[in-house]
Amino acid sequence: MTYLDRGGLLSQNKRRHQDVTIDGHGTIRIRNLTVAETRLFKRRFVGRDGSVDAESAVRAGEYLLASVLVDEHGDLMFTAADVENGLFDEMDGRLLSIAIAAAQKFTGLSEDNDYQAVEAAVKNSVNGQPNETASA
Repeated sequence: MTYLDRGGLLSQNKRRHQDVTIDGHGTIRIRNLTVAETRLFKRRFVGRDGSVDAESAVRAGEYLLASVLVDEHGDLMFTAADVENGLFDEMDGRLLSIAIAAAQKFTGLSEDNDYQAVEAAVKNSVNGQPNETASA
């Protein structure tokens, strides 16, 4: 077993990607998020006081895709402005869900407590419940 020292751990900054085939439709490429990109992504939905903005959070999956979907050269295919302008609104919901789930898993967000709080706030707002607060 090889243990990473401080320098070895901090040097783990190479872009990774994963190709995901969506049966009958084609393949998408997802790239990893850096720590800084993950922090910026979360700030979009969670205020300094820990409250979740359900209005923004309702599009969390779309914002995630805009942050991680890349072409074969590794260039981002979408922007946050695309999400805000409703670019994904007419897309097949099942395909979008598959892509979002793959992106959540690859980036580790599916296991992130703050992101789970965002998802909970979205579910509660859809059910007419008040916004939840994110875990610290």
